[in-house]
Amino acid sequence: MKTNQCVYITGGSSGIGLSLAKRYAQDGNDVILLARSQNKLDDAVSACKTVAASAGQLIVGVSLDVSDIKNLQANMDRVTAEYGQPDLLILSAGIAGNKTFLDMSSDEFDNMMTLNFSASREMARCVLPAMLQRHSGQIVFISSMSGVMGVYGYSAYCASKYAVTGFVQSLQQELLGTGVSATLVCPSEVATPMIAAEADNVLPQTRMLKDLGGTLSPEKAADIIIKGIKKKKPMVITGFVANLFDFTNRVFPWLFRKITQVIIWYAGRK
Repeated sequence: MKTNQCVYITGGSSGIGLSLAKRYAQDGNDVILLARSQNKLDDAVSACKTVAASAGQLIVGVSLDVSDIKNLQANMDRVTAEYGQPDLLILSAGIAGNKTFLDMSSDEFDNMMTLNFSASREMARCVLPAMLQRHSGQIVFISSMSGVMGVYGYSAYCASKYAVTGFVQSLQQELLGTGVSATLVCPSEVATPMIAAEADNVLPQTRMLKDLGGTLSPEKAADIIIKGIKKKKPMVITGFVANLFDFTNRVFPWLFRKITQVIIWYAGRK
């Protein structure tokens, strides 16, 4: 009887994706990392092999551009033909961009929608038929707290993550009774290379709003996410403060709106 899983992770060469990959390797699973840079993938594979439970585990890195929607199915068919169908697919690839709406070009906006939403949508399309055929499998979509509440300077990022949220909630209904499940993960800020690259140019209003939620290490975020995945939770929010924000936004939207308005006003004055 098979006890380990075949785990595919997009964006697996860094950040949350890499932290999750190391944890799954440590637990004895086969791990297939998908990202664009083969050099970064090679480093990530080495890191995973260092903590792997046994030398016999399959741990590989495959260079794949998930935003190449037109060729994604054919590329994924080649990968699964070589390494097998995933039992668990974690969609962690994504980008951020901190600009006000009018400062962001249409191309920048569309690129963010493609990588953060459309790529994950089409990756799910690539693996779902096989999962449904065998009546088992799980797909995990790494969204963001920006997928459940608006954030100043994140009009494109929020739009892409809200799209993920709505898509997953609908998909969860469609998968009822199939044996296949989908999990939506909404982390608060995590100390990833993507966030570090943004830090020098982050807008003061955005920075102050994000500081309220705090910043998690990728390892701590991975701990919370994996617990949620194991329980097949429909939605995972990382951390007490993030859960408090979500609760306030849903139950007392007027209060949450007022708090954010005051913060944005104060940050703008500074």
